[in-house]
Amino acid sequence: MKNFLSSLLFLVVILLLILSDFNTIKAQRLYWLKNLTANSTSSANAVSNDGMFVVGILDDKAVIWNRNLDTVLVVLDNSSEFSSCDSSGMIAVGLSNPGYYSFQTPFMWSSQSGFQWLPPTPEFGWVADITPSGSIAVGKAKSPVSSNRLPAIWNLSFNPPVYQTYSVGNNMDNGEAYGVSDDGRTIVCFGHGSGWGYRGVVFNLNPDFTLNWWYYLLPDSGHFGCVPRDISENGNIAVGNSGNLWGGSYYPVMWRLENNWKPELLANLGGNAGEANDIRGDVIIGFSTTSDNQRYAVRWRLNTATTQVEDLNQTYSSLLTDGSKLITANGLSSNGRFIVGQGYNASTNRNQAYLLDTQIETKVSEQKAGAKFQINLLSQPVREQAQININVPDGNHIATLEIYDILGRIVMVPFKDIMLSRGKTSLSFNVKNLSSGLYLMVLKSNNLHSVLPMVVVR
Repeated sequence: MKNFLSSLLFLVVILLLILSDFNTIKAQRLYWLKNLTANSTSSANAVSNDGMFVVGILDDKAVIWNRNLDTVLVVLDNSSEFSSCDSSGMIAVGLSNPGYYSFQTPFMWSSQSGFQWLPPTPEFGWVADITPSGSIAVGKAKSPVSSNRLPAIWNLSFNPPVYQTYSVGNNMDNGEAYGVSDDGRTIVCFGHGSGWGYRGVVFNLNPDFTLNWWYYLLPDSGHFGCVPRDISENGNIAVGNSGNLWGGSYYPVMWRLENNWKPELLANLGGNAGEANDIRGDVIIGFSTTSDNQRYAVRWRLNTATTQVEDLNQTYSSLLTDGSKLITANGLSSNGRFIVGQGYNASTNRNQAYLLDTQIETKVSEQKAGAKFQINLLSQPVREQAQININVPDGNHIATLEIYDILGRIVMVPFKDIMLSRGKTSLSFNVKNLSSGLYLMVLKSNNLHSVLPMVVVR
C-alpha cells in the first residue's frame, strides 16, 4: 500500500505541474498531437469545444487524443477511423476499414458506454458527421429495403441506435451524407443515379425524420460533378468541391439557400485542386493547391469567400518557423475556435495530426475580469467521501462538476448546473463506486475551467 500511494502521489505532482497553467488560454498555439511510435502518421478530423479532445486516425486506427492527460486512446485496434465528435468530445463516430470500401461498417464511442457497432453492421455502412449535441449522426448505409447504399441518418438517443436511409425518388442508385445541421433536420449528401449524374442533394426532414423537401446541388458550369462535404449549423449553406472528381481538377465551392443553392466557386491558391471541408459561423476551412501542386490548409470568411482565401501557413507563420507546414484543415470545433487537420511536422519528419488554437485572448481572467474560481480538495487520498471548497471571487455561475478517469472518460457527475455565487461554497460527494486510482475533477462554468487531481484509495 505504501508503494502504491507513493506512485500515485508522484503522478499527482506531475499532473499538477502539467496543469499549473490550465486556466491560461494560450494565444494562437499549434499543437502536434501525440504519436504512438517514431514512424507514426496521423490525421485529426474533429475537436471538442474546449480543444481537449480530438478524434481522427493514427497508424490506421481510430483514436482519441486526450490533451488533458496527454494520452492517446486507441478505440478500435483494426483498420478504422473517427470522422467526427460532439461538442464535448465525449461521443465520437466513425468507420472500420476506411481504405476498403466494400468492408466498411459504422461505429460509435461514448465516454459512458464505450465502443459499439451501429446498424446495419455487419452490413455495409459508415458515419461521417454528428450534431454538437451528439444525438444525430449521418453517413451512408445499405438500404433496409434494397441493395442500394444510400445517405443515412442515425438517431443515437435510442438504445440501441436506429437508422434510416433516403433517396431521391427511385433514381438514386448510390449516395452518402457528409454533413448535418445542428438540429439534425437538414443533411447534405452526394449521390448519383440514372439520368442525373453525380451531384449533391440537400434533404430537409420533418420532426419524425420523414422527408420534408429536397434540392439538388449542381456543380459549377463546365464541371462533371460535385461533392458537398458539410452544411452550416442552420442548414442554409453547404460547402464542398466541384470539378471532375476522380483523377481531374476540382475546386472549393459553396451553395447558399439565399442564392437558390447555386454553386459559387471559392477563391483558391492557384492550383487545380481544393475543397471546403467544414463551416461554422462565418468561417470555412479546407485546403487548396498552388500552381506548383503544393497543398496547404486554408480558411475563408463567408462574406469574402469567393474573392479571398487565407493560407493558414502564412497567417500562423510564427508557429511554423522550423519548416513545418499545415497541409489540410479538416474540422472546426462547433464554437469555431479550434482547427484540426494534418500537417508536416519537421521535428518528426512525419505527416502528423495537429490542433490549432486561434484564440486571441491570453488568459481566462481577461475574458471576464475577476471570474476565476478555485477548487480545493480538503483531504487526499479520498476513501469514501470527497469534500471540496469552491471559491468564487465575484459574480454568479452555473457550474458542473465532472470526474474523469485516466482514459479521459467521464465516470461521475456529482453536480450538474448548480449555482455558484460569490464567496466560498462547500460540497461533498460519495466516491464509493470509484475504483482505486487517479482521477481528475473538472469544474466547468461558461468558458472557465478548474481542474484538480483526486486520488481514490480503497
